[in-house]
Order: sequence, then C-alpha cells, then structure tokens
Amino acid sequence: MKYALLNGKKITAQPNLMATCLCCGAEVKSYCGEINQYHWRHLNKKQCDLWYENETEWHRDWKNYFDSSYQEVVKHDSKTGEKHIADIYNPKKEVVIELQHSPIKPNEIRAREQFYNRMIWVIDLIGVDKNLSFINDKFNLEYQLTKMRQNPTEKIEVPDSFAISEIEKEMNALSSILRLPDKDENMDYLRALEDEYKKLCKLPNHYLMLWKYRHKYWEASSKHKFIDIGTNTLYELVARVQFGNAYIVKAHDKNKFIVHYQ
Repeated sequence: MKYALLNGKKITAQPNLMATCLCCGAEVKSYCGEINQYHWRHLNKKQCDLWYENETEWHRDWKNYFDSSYQEVVKHDSKTGEKHIADIYNPKKEVVIELQHSPIKPNEIRAREQFYNRMIWVIDLIGVDKNLSFINDKFNLEYQLTKMRQNPTEKIEVPDSFAISEIEKEMNALSSILRLPDKDENMDYLRALEDEYKKLCKLPNHYLMLWKYRHKYWEASSKHKFIDIGTNTLYELVARVQFGNAYIVKAHDKNKFIVHYQ
C-alpha cells in the first residue's frame, strides 16, 4: 500500500514508522528499501483486501497523475460491511479507476465491477505490446478479418435473435429444392459480424487490434477497458472479434484521459 493513517492523516511510507491500515485499521509497518517502492505492509503480512496486487512502478506512476485524495480510497458497502481499496476514485465524477497489472480471474473481475459499479479499467500491457498489431488500412483490415472468419479460433454460437435476409431465405429454399449441399449455418452470421467490424473500423480513431495470446479473462468484463502500452495513446477495447484473437479498439490521447479524470 502507498498510504496509511498516522495521527489521523493519510501519509506515504517513510523509514521506521508504524501506522494503521486505511481499510481495516490494523497496524502496518513502513518498508523503505533501496530497490522496492516505499510501501506499507500489515504486521501479520496478510492483506485485508483480497483484491490487492503487489504494486509496481507502473501503478505508482498512474496514481501519481492524480491528487493524493483520489488515491487508495476505501469504498464501503454499508449493507454488507464489505470494504475494498479503490486504486483511484474521482468523487466529482463518482467513478473508480482500477489499475490492473497482473492476471486476474474472471470471477474477481465480475465481483469488482459489481461492487464498484461505476468504474473503468486501465490495463498494463507494457512489455507484451510485441503481441499486438494495430491495423486500419482498408486492404489489410479486410484481409485479416476475412482470414479470421474463414479460420475461426473457436466455435461460434448463432444467437436466436440473428435473422438472415429474405434473399438468403429464398436462396436456402432453392438449394433445398435442388438438393445442393447445405450451407454452413454459421456462415451468414460470421459474414454479418465481419461487416459490423468493418463498419466500426471506419469510425474515427478505430483500429483492428490483433492480440496474440490474448488475455481471455477480460471477456468477463462489462465495463470500459483501456490498455496502456507505454505510449501517449490508450486503446479502449470496443468489441471483441468473436472469430479470432483480435479486438476493435479506439485510440485515446493519454494526457486528455488523465486530465478528464483529475
């Protein structure tokens, strides 16, 4: 933890200090070595917040963009008594920003989103950005989408709500009369998806992002997600390409994003 309470004040760790945890009120000790970030740790070495992850320099850099009063804010559910420390909380916009560096289980993603409700994720992909490719030129975009559609990485279930056009219905009926080979029942749906992805990529600042070894656990999330690859641009995950290892993303200026939530 970056902060603890000492004499009723929220302070950062300094050498040889004892204080109390912001969340549970237990005693914490300052750890101030030459290598690791200065931080507070419970004396019993057990975190009171099970959602806590070891803090990296990336976490600190992001927290430091915001006022100290916005950092490590305890959120409390008065009905259940549950408490968690939000990485960043903007009280004016009433929104939590969770900074995620490590792998996370889908059930924890859903639990955090349910608890905080109004929240967004910033995801650290610095160091694995070599697994990402951003495409928005028309030829390469269509080539990549068609290639993925023709060789889907997983089975696609056609939703009951999907309806083919009247022309397609007539063609299917004619094929049945002529006893032609049946069409793949998923093909119309996959083509419709491909068309939707192409439309999205025509919007300003939208790209097809190929993601080798994509982190599938983020599919459990229903909140806004922004990935940080260490540049001046954040990429919002807009839509997952259901038949491939890719997302449609929207590019955002990182500095504008930060100012918006400061």
